[in-house]
Amino acid sequence: MRGIVGIGACVFDTLYSIPSYPTEDTKMRATSSKSAGGGPVATGLVAASKLGEKAAYIGVLSHDSGGTFLKQDFEKYGVDTSLIDVKEGYRSFASVLWLCADSATRTCVFDKGDLPALSLSDEQREAIKGAS
Repeated sequence: MRGIVGIGACVFDTLYSIPSYPTEDTKMRATSSKSAGGGPVATGLVAASKLGEKAAYIGVLSHDSGGTFLKQDFEKYGVDTSLIDVKEGYRSFASVLWLCADSATRTCVFDKGDLPALSLSDEQREAIKGAS
């Protein structure tokens, strides 16, 4: 039995730490960069799993590099991925975030991708009913 099942946004984030915001039409070197899973439901499920709750994600991911990363990231943190519908030929929901050191702010540019809407299977419906 899963304690928590989550349905909703799951985003492949690329985070760049920058010293300050660049002026338009220039280049700037980031101080660091990393990929991470993001989005409200994904963040909540990973947090719940880290706290010892049995969590599962119900949703649609693409079979592209972003979707593959997201599925593996869930698995890394112990979130059940057996209820994910992986689709070929679609683009993942992805974002690029600038994390600015001097102003302690973030700027996000996102591409919502083109994944189809979730259509619940019988197994997914049962998982929702069975969650505590």
